[in-house]
Amino acid sequence: MKMHKIRYMFFLNSDDDFVHASKGFYKESLLNGSAGARIPLGTIEGLGSCPEEGSCFVYDGRGTRTHVIMNHRTLMVKHMHWYGVGDRVSIGECRCSRARLPPSKFWLFEPRCDMHDIGGWYVETFGRDKKGRTVPSRRFWDGFDGNEQYDKRLHPAMYLLALAYRTLDIEDSKRKKRTVRNLVESQLCRILHWCKKLV
Repeated sequence: MKMHKIRYMFFLNSDDDFVHASKGFYKESLLNGSAGARIPLGTIEGLGSCPEEGSCFVYDGRGTRTHVIMNHRTLMVKHMHWYGVGDRVSIGECRCSRARLPPSKFWLFEPRCDMHDIGGWYVETFGRDKKGRTVPSRRFWDGFDGNEQYDKRLHPAMYLLALAYRTLDIEDSKRKKRTVRNLVESQLCRILHWCKKLV
């Protein structure tokens, strides 16, 4: 059985008017730069379908594969590494980490909603300095840094939205595990009660 890969498409809205933006993507409005254009940032394929460890791919607005995302974990920590795809070995563009937390009932202050108690992500972005060394790099929401030339790095929103979807997938899988466990426990309790009545 072939597993269907989930595809997330990300757009940058150039207009604050939500109603205008919800009408869809207009190629001619993107070309002439008019207000209300939905600028495609990219597509991530396979993010929701990969298990704890695996990889998925990022495509730009034209459908060209630009990055690979590696998901893995170490003891008590989940990681997502973003690498550019090309002819040469790529430096890590972004590293995202999330440590495992104890259940929220042991926290000093419980969260407002028990469905969102898995903690946050730590995000680091990297670039190259003038000597070609890998250094931590600030990212700007407009996509450009005044100190360096524009390169093929992703828009920062791609990292954050991918982390949000990944977090929702993790929460959903935990919720499904709990429901199966609760179902089995309730059936075992019914069987145990039935056995006690017979004895």
